[in-house]
Amino acid sequence: MSTKFYTLLTDIGAAKLASAAALGVPLKITHMAVGDGGGVLPTPDAKQTALVNEKRRAALNMLYIDPQNS
Repeated sequence: MSTKFYTLLTDIGAAKLASAAALGVPLKITHMAVGDGGGVLPTPDAKQTALVNEKRRAALNMLYIDPQNS
């Protein structure tokens, strides 16, 4: 089985990003979390407010835009 990773900006995240852009302030992303889907491959939904079977949440020590993939 191949490993699949997926990122999704949720509706709440989109609202926070839009607010930060409108106010001209940086969006502070401080943590990252991953879930395992509870044994099935879930279909991501922008209305989600939590990961399916969250396994790890950690503080970010660095976050930057990759110039080769932006």
